[in-house]
Parts: sequence; structure tokens; C-alpha cells
Amino acid sequence: MGNFCCCKVSENEEDPQDAEAETQHLLHRESLSYSSTQPAEILPPSPKDNLSQMPDDMTTIMSDIIKGVENQVVDAGATDVNILEQHDYAARVVYYAEQLCDRIPLPTSAQNLPRAVGNPASILAAPSVTFADIQKVKEVAKHNAKLISEMCPQQKEDLIVQFDST
Repeated sequence: MGNFCCCKVSENEEDPQDAEAETQHLLHRESLSYSSTQPAEILPPSPKDNLSQMPDDMTTIMSDIIKGVENQVVDAGATDVNILEQHDYAARVVYYAEQLCDRIPLPTSAQNLPRAVGNPASILAAPSVTFADIQKVKEVAKHNAKLISEMCPQQKEDLIVQFDST
């Protein structure tokens, strides 16, 4: 199948390049070695050091954030303003209104919407509902509920069929 083999052909052959490749370090610099990447024993900073370094660190962090935001913000005042004259504005309004009417069908019949009461003061000045009127409304509602239940009886009939075993 060809000369593709991942093993040595014989144990006696040793290529100097293979031996060098086997012992070559992946990390060349001492600063990037495994031992240098492990955290050394560091004493926690004293509160005095923390307070003295905090404003510089916070100031640096805040200034970096502000610079990043400044680069991402678009200045709306720097863009050109498209000021329309009155007749151009009116023409666009008519055009957009026509486009909207073409896309949204208008109702075929007029809708009956509740109208505002003409004289709210007369409603507020009217006498309130008496307790007797409330009782009459409750009686009428009970009577109507009884009539409706009598109109639609929901009787369960058991259907029993006798089978002859002859």
C-alpha cells in the first residue's frame, strides 16, 4: 500500500533528526515554562497598598472604557440633516398614507363605538342605587338562571340492554 508507516522499520536504525525531535521542548522561553506559569506563593496585599493603588487602577479602567465607548458612538450631530420644505413634507405624508391604505383594508361597515356622555355632572348628581333595587336585580337574575336550567335539562339516562344468552 505504499511506504506509509508510522513505526520504525527496524529497531537498529536511528535518525538523528528523530531523536532531536523527540526531545525538543515545546516551550522555548523560560518565562513560558510550566513552572513559571504556576502561581507562586503571593502574600495578600495589605489594605494600605490596596487603597493607594485603587484610584490609579480605577482611573485607568474607566479611561479605557470611555475611550472604547467614544470609538463606538456615532455622533448624531455630525450627520447631515435632511430638512424638508413644507410642500415636500405634505407630499410625503400623502404618499405614505396612500401606501398604508393600500396595505391595510379599511372596515366595510361603520363600527359602533361608545360615545362620551354629554353631561357627566348630571350622572354624578343623580341619586345612587338603593338596596331594594339591588335585591330586585338579584331576584331577577336567580329567576332567569332557574328558567335557563329548566329549558336545557341535562338528564343522564342509563342505557341498559339485556342480552339473551340463548
